[in-house]
Amino acid sequence: MMDLWDRCVNDEQRKYLTVYFCSGARLREALTLKPEQFAINNYAIVINNVMVEKHFDYLKDDAGQKLRNTDPRLKRKYVTKTRKVVRRIRIPRGRNPLAEPLVTFVEECEDDYLLPAIARHGGCSREAPASKSYAYGVIHSIDDRIWPHWIRSQTAQYLIEVLKLSSFQITNWFKWSSADIASRYLVESDSEWSKAMNVPQWPT
Repeated sequence: MMDLWDRCVNDEQRKYLTVYFCSGARLREALTLKPEQFAINNYAIVINNVMVEKHFDYLKDDAGQKLRNTDPRLKRKYVTKTRKVVRRIRIPRGRNPLAEPLVTFVEECEDDYLLPAIARHGGCSREAPASKSYAYGVIHSIDDRIWPHWIRSQTAQYLIEVLKLSSFQITNWFKWSSADIASRYLVESDSEWSKAMNVPQWPT
């Protein structure tokens, strides 16, 4: 992630990269963050009451089995029901490479939103967050091969490779509906291969 940080040419790019990587939030979730949601001490950063999008529960039959979807218009394999969920994001200051910049951005923010809308005259609007298209454009301007959800996947890899979180812990950290999502990242990580093959460290 630090190679992308080095490519940033202004503080706006650095702020967007930092917020998305540290929070692991989806596009719209990160845009709604406000400075007042952050609690900071010498050891960690906590972001409270982060709204989670796309959270759902599986509907099950009397035997406890997931109900399969029979509607061809729906892409999901199983029948689900969405519900309102909030996250409490925990970020260790000593082990996240972008934690200190995040602290600075939060403490210096004078707007209602950490990623505020840009007004036509070039200033910030304290009353609204940036649009999804604007956020995507800022991330894309750092490197045209990356996008906000790709940064989210890098956060997942960081939690696995650096913090060594388990599948259950990562699922809880992101508030994913199923551990199956975490498994997709775990099978790609060196840490899981290390446990399986008893290799303390892979060569780089």
